[in-house]
Amino acid sequence: MRVDCTPCPVELGVANVQVAYIEKYDGLAREQREYVFEESRLLISKSFGQETADTSFDEDVMRFIRNGEMYVLRCGEALIGMKLVRMLSCCQRSVLYNAGTVIALEWQRRGVNTRLTRWIVQSRGAEIVASRTQNPNIYRTLQLTCSRVWPQMHERTPENIQQIALCVAQKVNGTLETFDRQRLVDRGTYGDTLYDTIPFPENPSPVIRELFSQYVDAKRGDSMLVIGEVSS
Repeated sequence: MRVDCTPCPVELGVANVQVAYIEKYDGLAREQREYVFEESRLLISKSFGQETADTSFDEDVMRFIRNGEMYVLRCGEALIGMKLVRMLSCCQRSVLYNAGTVIALEWQRRGVNTRLTRWIVQSRGAEIVASRTQNPNIYRTLQLTCSRVWPQMHERTPENIQQIALCVAQKVNGTLETFDRQRLVDRGTYGDTLYDTIPFPENPSPVIRELFSQYVDAKRGDSMLVIGEVSS
């Protein structure tokens, strides 16, 4: 089915992969919404290994695809990835908030998400990139996209970055009660882990391994709010 979307002129470094932009899921026609939902459901199920028969899973999928502006990745007709973003204004800085990313297993570790993130940052004029995650690969993506990334293991998070993080957390969570402003960790975000095994990057740096092993209790549903500053 043809879905109303805008092609994006981004080069992802792999053949036959196209990116399209959908401003708002709810703005699509009913048949298109149903089609996008079913595609998203299958992609997320395969990527996270979750059972599609669970009613709560359908609710999670719907929350995901309604969580922001959507960038859709296809190889031919096949859906291979989705990125949801929201543009926020925090402390007079333009913030690109990564509201969610799903990449098909066979397309992971090819740099697709990093290249797409860089392109979105440049095309949207973002000064700050933020992402709430249990996935160390997202931290690595921000390291490859931004000049500085927080939190750091042995370095205090600067006050100006803490203020930006507090602003993002308030806008995304609606509360700061469970947010650790120094470690940039939100306690019990998801209620449970999103992964059977936390997906560390290949040859992760000691900093990444320490941060996610010591700061984030994934089984309790904790998440890290990673903040990256884009070089001017």
